[in-house]
Amino acid sequence: MDTRDVTNQQYSDTLNMLVVAHCLDFFRRRAEIEAGGCAKRTRMEYVYLNKMITEAAQAIVGEDHEIYIREIGEGIGYAKSALSDVSEGTYKRRKKEVKISIARKLHLLD
Repeated sequence: MDTRDVTNQQYSDTLNMLVVAHCLDFFRRRAEIEAGGCAKRTRMEYVYLNKMITEAAQAIVGEDHEIYIREIGEGIGYAKSALSDVSEGTYKRRKKEVKISIARKLHLLD
């Protein structure tokens, strides 16, 4: 195995973990924004992150964006997905596309 393959896989795993973490924290940040219980700068950062994630997911899946954000963050797969109206292949493809779109929108990926 080429060391570049290992490095690329480690980069991919790290990138995936960052996107999953941002998605997992999405709804907590939204609650904090609505409650207004944090500093102005923190609130502005939360608004920015959630806006970027929302825009990235909406560009791929439209109105179902919050379902995909939740399922990416919580590690929910097709078998337990709230999206029963799409095929497994379509679900997995869209989920991967949403992750890539979020990574690009957050400038984690070129």
